[in-house]
Amino acid sequence: STIGYVNSGKFIGLKALAVDTSINSNTERYQTAEAASFCAFVLGNYGSVNLKQLYESELPFELAVKKQFAIPVDSLESLWMFYVRQNVPSDSLR
Repeated sequence: STIGYVNSGKFIGLKALAVDTSINSNTERYQTAEAASFCAFVLGNYGSVNLKQLYESELPFELAVKKQFAIPVDSLESLWMFYVRQNVPSDSLR
């Protein structure tokens, strides 16, 4: 789903996705699908311990990412998007 949201302009960037605690029926399905996609990316590339530590961190999200992965959020989002593009069926990229 994430690649479809990117292609349709409905993609919610990682900074907004991580800190948006509001429930909005218009965006909830996008948030949920993207969150699942991001979790799959972190699990696949960094393992469950890193995902758990990121989730449990009390630091602001940008600082937690920098501490956990030693890269800024924008870089982590770029890696996530690369992962998404590498792991979707080719007909979904149109």
